[in-house]
Amino acid sequence: MTNATPGSDSDRLERIERIVSGLADDMANMKDDMANMKGDTANMKGDMANMKDDMAITKGWQTELAVERRAGQVFTRLSDGELLRIYPASELRYYVSQGRRNQSITRLEADRAESIDFLLEGSDSSGAPVLYAVEVSFTAGPDDIERAAQKADLLTRLLGREVRPAVVGADFTAHFADNAARQKVAYTYIRNGYSISR
Repeated sequence: MTNATPGSDSDRLERIERIVSGLADDMANMKDDMANMKGDTANMKGDMANMKDDMAITKGWQTELAVERRAGQVFTRLSDGELLRIYPASELRYYVSQGRRNQSITRLEADRAESIDFLLEGSDSSGAPVLYAVEVSFTAGPDDIERAAQKADLLTRLLGREVRPAVVGADFTAHFADNAARQKVAYTYIRNGYSISR
């Protein structure tokens, strides 16, 4: 049996207290680090969501640009006819203003009419005049079908001539074709601006 030197128990106790105190400090620091990591993760998630939104907007613009550059091909796919022109925004604005003046449309309807992506005017395969209200979306779905149908009805009333609804997209949601057929909305694909198909 060894004899303990005086004060050795208290020295050990002090060492243990220092170790425990150090561990407590380390735990507190770890908690702070974890809280900071959670904040960083939340910020990253927000950044990722913003990036997704930005990508969706960019893809939408790219698809609209492709439609504008290949409007003749798009029109031919929709009507099997020939494009005369992309209906000018200034001309549409004239009819919208006239509709507002004679109170045949509301302010909300005027905004909706002017928000159409494209009005494509030409003739169908028989040579009859035809005008399409075209909604463009990178990934087209039921909302695009609804918007095209509603805007075509509104523009028919506003312009005093039949306006047919159409959707152009680079990709389509499940059951899109069935929904479009049910609501009599024409549609065509445009892939990255390089090819157009149906």
